[in-house]
Amino acid sequence: MSLNTTFDSQKKLKTETSKTNQTPAAKLSFKEQQELKALDEALALSEKEIKNLTEELNKIEASDYSKIQDISSKIDRINEKIENDMARWIELSEK
Repeated sequence: MSLNTTFDSQKKLKTETSKTNQTPAAKLSFKEQQELKALDEALALSEKEIKNLTEELNKIEASDYSKIQDISSKIDRINEKIENDMARWIELSEK
């Protein structure tokens, strides 16, 4: 066996070994990539909506209890949606 053949074999073995030692990065499916993108957009929209509702809530007179309660309920629902979306976003981004 020639020196070049031995060197090439060792080089090939080293390359194969280094490939197997690397943890393969799990890739998201196309559907998951689309879902992650949609979640990014939904989260940004929800945060903007909460900001707008909070500004509206700050402008309401304290005596208008029903309107305060209505807007507060909307903010709570959006916060729950954000929590759910964030949990799913984290799940996908950790893949």
